[in-house]
Amino acid sequence: MKAKDTVKILTPKPFTRVGLEFVLKGYLPKSWLETSYGFSNSIFLNFIDNNGCEFIGSHAYLKWDLLSLFGDRVQFYKIVQFHELNLHFIEQSQGRINLKIYGHRDGEEFYLPIIIDGFEPEDGVSAEVEERHRNMQKIIKQYEEDLRNYYEESEKIQNNRKQKEENTVNGSSENYGYAGMDTIGSELLRILEDSEESPQEYLYAEEDKRQKELEEKYKDAIAWRGPLLHGLAAKLDGFEIRVYSNDHGQHFHVIHRGKNINARFSYPQMELMSYVSGTSISAKTAGKISNFCKKPEISSKLEAEFARR
Repeated sequence: MKAKDTVKILTPKPFTRVGLEFVLKGYLPKSWLETSYGFSNSIFLNFIDNNGCEFIGSHAYLKWDLLSLFGDRVQFYKIVQFHELNLHFIEQSQGRINLKIYGHRDGEEFYLPIIIDGFEPEDGVSAEVEERHRNMQKIIKQYEEDLRNYYEESEKIQNNRKQKEENTVNGSSENYGYAGMDTIGSELLRILEDSEESPQEYLYAEEDKRQKELEEKYKDAIAWRGPLLHGLAAKLDGFEIRVYSNDHGQHFHVIHRGKNINARFSYPQMELMSYVSGTSISAKTAGKISNFCKKPEISSKLEAEFARR
């Protein structure tokens, strides 16, 4: 069943004009509250600008009325108050933003487009902004799919590099090895292409060319993936595994907005280090997160985020 069939917004309705303070209220499926440790007492809420980037992460509270107690949906509400630090994102979006309401499992999400009054340009809102405002969920879904394809194809290129490097180390290739270089800058690639030497003399010329073409193909998704996304590597039962670009040291953050948790985990040990704020994590949950992050597919995503940082 689609989110639009199961989520009912009481206020504000889609495309409604609101001020810098308003009340969000509606109903969503009780199933969106299910986690591995029972039912959560809150639901997630992200504010997304017209570039598709999250600029506020929060949560909405639950209100158990008669419909919630005896039906299959529960009421949620949030008093939204924008602050000065948020105004830049609203202004550059010409007042057109989306609220993403989502549950604890993949696919449980609903996008609510609203208009923050007072941020429209004097000459009117651009057609591009209006179109993106209407289609933000579709745009983000496409970005996510493009990124999955990008990582998958990029991994194949890196595997080719490693295979060539191993062959060179084992003496089965007469090409130049450049051991330890996973990527090459565009300026260095241009120099190699313009040199009198044959491009084939550089061991990774083919991989560099493919990587450059790949980044051009998915440039919009790569730009969207940028610093405002705070390096989201994975999700687990409502926890977000994130690598912050401005952090120091080899650690990542484990965040649970509903439980107000922001903890640091060491990398590559994947062990609980300390807390930034909020409540603590039980030893059992910390162990579960640690084991999850040690899985090869999750560890490789963390590695990629640290490389980007």
